[in-house]
Amino acid sequence: MKKALSLLLALALSLSCTACSGDSKTQGGKADNGSTAAASAGKSGEAENGTPQYSVTFLCMTLGDMSFADSGKRGLDMLEEKYGFKTKAVEAGTDSSKYESYVIDVCEGEPDFVLSTSEFQEEVERAAKDYPDIRFIIFDVSRDVEVKSDNILYIAYAQNEGSYLVGMIAAAMSKNGVIGTVGGVQNPVICDFITGYAEGARAYNPDIKVITSWVGNWTDSAKMLELCSQQNSTYGADVFFPVAGGASLGAFEAALKTPGTWSIGVDSNQHAIFEATGNAYADVIVTSMLKQVDKSFVSVFEDYLGGEDYWGTVRVLGVKAGGVDYVNDEMLKENAPAEVIAQVEEAKQKIIDGELTVKGYKDFANEEEYNAYINTFAP
Repeated sequence: MKKALSLLLALALSLSCTACSGDSKTQGGKADNGSTAAASAGKSGEAENGTPQYSVTFLCMTLGDMSFADSGKRGLDMLEEKYGFKTKAVEAGTDSSKYESYVIDVCEGEPDFVLSTSEFQEEVERAAKDYPDIRFIIFDVSRDVEVKSDNILYIAYAQNEGSYLVGMIAAAMSKNGVIGTVGGVQNPVICDFITGYAEGARAYNPDIKVITSWVGNWTDSAKMLELCSQQNSTYGADVFFPVAGGASLGAFEAALKTPGTWSIGVDSNQHAIFEATGNAYADVIVTSMLKQVDKSFVSVFEDYLGGEDYWGTVRVLGVKAGGVDYVNDEMLKENAPAEVIAQVEEAKQKIIDGELTVKGYKDFANEEEYNAYINTFAP
């Protein structure tokens, strides 16, 4: 039996919102599909401090990527630690033919909230109509996503903005004037990363060349290693920006094996992650483009407990909202000139102030137009 909904909970609690939530952009109205989500999902009990002890299930492909999925898991852990939520992570693997059954199994467990990556978007959208008492969050969707149900919150990131900043750094660190990027699977989100990266690189060096390659999946680190090595041996690319989940590890291996090259981490502070475990990859990751999945999870629930209701909308989190950023730590300061970092910080502030609008994948009329733009960076 599905849990009863508590209509007055949001009014009874008051918690402050984080910067990540306060500056975000919300798009779209409530979907008119006959499904009406109540003001608050059913609670599973209360912690000693009176906070509802919600049950939250996080559905992803695989954990252990030290990147995107792991950032989501950190957010889940933060919810458990901060609010006492009952949390659970479910790994569905990479076989998309099984995603429907995974989503249904998760829903049959009757959690109050289901958080899922965009790989499960279609399955979650179908399930949302059959489980109106569950509130769903699908994150890392395309910014032009269509709202399908009132009990779904879509979270999109302006990854082009964060990638712009690390693109500037890549161009500054390149001695050959050639940098590379390798995506996992070609889709609007990954193309948005690459567009911002190329834009930032060109802003720093108008003559920069950017090589783009594709792994074809999110797990093949050996293929990533091969592609980055080819970018270096064929074109002289000396900075690699992988955007491919677990496959990205191959870019760090390529930089480690190729003297004079650097890599840029993605989604998480990957230099810090590898440094903490004594992994030599830390030595070649000069900075990382951050997609703050963990913080955005916490932000959503802080706002929700404070009375905000974003379900049935799309929230877009960029640099201003704290949804994306770059790592400016000792590793970067020890290896990049201070004037370079100053230029990147200036660009970041301009994005926050609305003085700089970064080109993104959404600005292209179609894929052909996007490909034509990327080809302008070819050697």
